[in-house]
Amino acid sequence: MNNLLKEMKLHNIAAKYIVGEIDSLNESDTYRAKKYIELVNKCKELKESLELNDNMDKIAKILDEKRTLAIEFENITGIKWRL
Repeated sequence: MNNLLKEMKLHNIAAKYIVGEIDSLNESDTYRAKKYIELVNKCKELKESLELNDNMDKIAKILDEKRTLAIEFENITGIKWRL
């Protein structure tokens, strides 16, 4: 599978998890997989916080954490996070 297809598959799985179409993500012992799951969970947390109309400070904090995780994920995998 080429890199573009892998990237699309990862984003597709993440999007389905974030909106609730998938109940859980497969746990793994690899550092890359753990970072992926951490990032996807942070994206889901941001979505839920926005839906709950949480205060801007909380949303900004989650967004900053998500950005940091996205940068770490890109550094590890070479995949630019699009969600």
